[in-house]
Amino acid sequence: MNLTPENKSIGEANFRAVMASPNMRGEFFREWLRIKNDPNSNVTRGAYYYGYGVPEKPVKIGIIGTGDEGSVLLGACNPAFVDIVAIADIRSYNRWRAFNGDVTASPKGRKVRRGLYRVYSECPQQFQKSKEEVDAQVKVFNDYHEMLSKKDELGLEAVLIALPLHLHHKAAIEAMNAGLHVLTEKLMAHDIPKCKDMGRVAARLHKHMATGHQRHYSVLYNNAINAIEQGLLGKIHYIRAQWHRNNQPGNDSWQPPLPEAVINQKDGKYTEVSRRKRSRMKTRKSVSRKKLRKWTLKLRSATKKRVRYVKVAINSRFG
Repeated sequence: MNLTPENKSIGEANFRAVMASPNMRGEFFREWLRIKNDPNSNVTRGAYYYGYGVPEKPVKIGIIGTGDEGSVLLGACNPAFVDIVAIADIRSYNRWRAFNGDVTASPKGRKVRRGLYRVYSECPQQFQKSKEEVDAQVKVFNDYHEMLSKKDELGLEAVLIALPLHLHHKAAIEAMNAGLHVLTEKLMAHDIPKCKDMGRVAARLHKHMATGHQRHYSVLYNNAINAIEQGLLGKIHYIRAQWHRNNQPGNDSWQPPLPEAVINQKDGKYTEVSRRKRSRMKTRKSVSRKKLRKWTLKLRSATKKRVRYVKVAINSRFG
């Protein structure tokens, strides 16, 4: 898109108008900083922005699926709003990680997947719980069906579902039929008919059925929409957006380096693999890569020779 100097000047003026508006900067952030620095305040920035108050008592929830995404959602829970009373996951390591956090991840990964012990130790004082109190409160299940069957005993009011996508529809409907509200991780379900089915069940049973499209609830995104709707940016003809997570190796990337502390399971308990054993593991991995590289080069060389032979044969026959 080619902008003239006049276009750029208008855009800069509109940008400054938005940044100077009370909703974006002045009044909102001054009041937010006052609340944030109040040691007795439990209101998060998003809750303050949307005008939500703190509930009289937290909603009791269970978390179904405590893998990578489930651990992120668990780590984002605010005990002033939700009280986690149960978790369910088929993998023993995921159940362990739900309490202890992602100890093998990068610093960024450890921050977002911090585990229940840190969730309840890093919250406002009136909601803090010791490790022993968390162990006593949060019940652990291998199968989420068992959790749902004990909902009355647990006092469950809602569940957070972070299972593989093909299970969202089944688990959400089972939870709503059990009388619970539901928040699913995105995507809502595998296909549109399943999403509509979930919506119909929620409407029939009068249950909340939400999906965690977190950018929809972001203060920044919502404020941008308000700025456009109020005409502060003029008439919008074209939007170019870009999102970069900065997932570099060693920074909670999808292909992280081998962690320094590798967790090994033995007899249901988790221990760190010794440094010598990690060294042997790394050596075997590097040797196998060298062999694979060698075989690949041999195959390429043989293929090139075969192609040259065929070319020579064709030229001698038809040349």
